[in-house]
Amino acid sequence: MVFFSVHNTATGPGPDTVPPVVQCPSNQQATVAQGQFGTVVTYPPATATDNSGGFVQLSYSNPSGTFFNANPPVTTVFVSAIDTSGNQATCQFTVTVTSEYMCIL
Repeated sequence: MVFFSVHNTATGPGPDTVPPVVQCPSNQQATVAQGQFGTVVTYPPATATDNSGGFVQLSYSNPSGTFFNANPPVTTVFVSAIDTSGNQATCQFTVTVTSEYMCIL
Protein backbone atom coordinates (compact mmCIF):
# COMPACT_ATOMS: atom_id res chain seq x y z
CA MET A 1 0.00 0.00 0.00
CA VAL A 2 1.31 3.46 -0.87
CA PHE A 3 0.28 6.49 1.16
CA PHE A 4 0.48 10.12 0.09
CA SER A 5 0.27 13.35 2.03
CA VAL A 6 0.68 16.93 0.89
CA HIS A 7 1.03 20.26 2.63
CA ASN A 8 0.63 23.96 1.74
CA THR A 9 -2.06 23.62 -0.93
CA ALA A 10 -3.52 26.82 -2.35
CA THR A 11 -4.94 28.15 -5.59
CA GLY A 12 -4.73 31.42 -7.46
CA PRO A 13 -1.97 33.85 -8.38
CA GLY A 14 0.88 34.67 -6.03
CA PRO A 15 3.74 32.70 -4.57
CA ASP A 16 3.99 29.00 -5.38
CA THR A 17 2.25 27.20 -2.53
CA VAL A 18 1.38 24.03 -4.45
CA PRO A 19 3.39 20.99 -3.36
CA PRO A 20 5.02 18.68 -5.86
CA VAL A 21 3.37 15.39 -6.80
CA VAL A 22 5.45 12.41 -5.71
CA GLN A 23 4.96 8.73 -6.65
CA CYS A 24 6.75 6.00 -4.71
CA PRO A 25 7.78 2.68 -6.19
CA SER A 26 5.66 -0.34 -5.31
CA ASN A 27 6.37 -2.35 -2.17
CA GLN A 28 9.59 -4.33 -2.53
CA GLN A 29 10.56 -7.86 -1.44
CA ALA A 30 13.95 -9.51 -1.00
CA THR A 31 15.01 -12.96 0.21
CA VAL A 32 18.19 -13.76 2.11
CA ALA A 33 19.90 -17.12 2.59
CA GLN A 34 19.46 -18.95 5.87
CA GLY A 35 21.73 -17.50 8.53
CA GLN A 36 22.02 -14.08 6.89
CA PHE A 37 20.87 -11.04 8.83
CA GLY A 38 19.72 -8.97 5.85
CA THR A 39 20.69 -7.87 2.37
CA VAL A 40 21.37 -4.88 0.18
CA VAL A 41 18.16 -3.91 -1.62
CA THR A 42 17.91 -1.77 -4.72
CA TYR A 43 14.59 -0.41 -5.91
CA PRO A 44 13.36 1.96 -8.62
CA PRO A 45 13.48 5.66 -7.78
CA ALA A 46 10.45 7.65 -6.76
CA THR A 47 9.26 10.23 -9.29
CA ALA A 48 8.12 13.78 -8.67
CA THR A 49 6.76 16.65 -10.72
CA ASP A 50 5.95 20.22 -9.81
CA ASN A 51 3.42 22.70 -11.18
CA SER A 52 6.25 25.18 -11.80
CA GLY A 53 8.12 22.70 -13.96
CA GLY A 54 11.13 23.31 -11.74
CA PHE A 55 13.52 21.00 -9.92
CA VAL A 56 12.15 18.71 -7.20
CA GLN A 57 14.58 17.31 -4.64
CA LEU A 58 13.90 13.76 -3.40
CA SER A 59 15.22 12.30 -0.16
CA TYR A 60 14.80 8.80 1.22
CA SER A 61 14.80 7.51 4.80
CA ASN A 62 16.52 4.34 3.50
CA PRO A 63 18.14 4.90 0.10
CA SER A 64 18.20 2.26 -2.64
CA GLY A 65 21.37 0.18 -2.49
CA THR A 66 21.59 0.13 1.30
CA PHE A 67 21.42 -2.78 3.75
CA PHE A 68 17.97 -3.82 4.99
CA ASN A 69 17.67 -6.08 8.05
CA ALA A 70 15.73 -9.31 8.08
CA ASN A 71 14.74 -8.56 11.69
CA PRO A 72 12.44 -6.69 11.68
CA PRO A 73 11.47 -8.09 8.28
CA VAL A 74 9.47 -5.03 7.14
CA THR A 75 11.00 -1.56 6.81
CA THR A 76 8.93 1.45 5.78
CA VAL A 77 10.80 3.76 3.42
CA PHE A 78 9.69 7.39 3.52
CA VAL A 79 10.29 9.63 0.51
CA SER A 80 10.17 13.41 0.75
CA ALA A 81 9.86 15.68 -2.29
CA ILE A 82 10.62 19.41 -1.92
CA ASP A 83 10.21 21.94 -4.72
CA THR A 84 12.23 25.14 -5.18
CA SER A 85 9.61 27.12 -3.20
CA GLY A 86 9.96 24.81 -0.20
CA ASN A 87 6.62 23.03 -0.67
CA GLN A 88 6.76 19.41 0.41
CA ALA A 89 5.00 16.14 -0.36
CA THR A 90 5.70 12.64 0.92
CA CYS A 91 4.96 9.03 0.09
CA GLN A 92 6.01 5.72 1.58
CA PHE A 93 6.45 2.08 0.64
CA THR A 94 7.73 -1.05 2.38
CA VAL A 95 10.74 -3.29 1.88
CA THR A 96 10.17 -6.82 3.20
CA VAL A 97 13.20 -9.05 3.76
CA THR A 98 12.48 -12.73 4.35
CA SER A 99 14.81 -15.65 5.04
CA GLU A 100 15.05 -18.88 3.08
CA TYR A 101 14.76 -21.87 5.35
CA MET A 102 16.11 -25.19 4.22
CA CYS A 103 13.89 -28.11 5.07
CA ILE A 104 15.84 -31.26 5.95
CA LEU A 105 13.79 -34.44 5.89
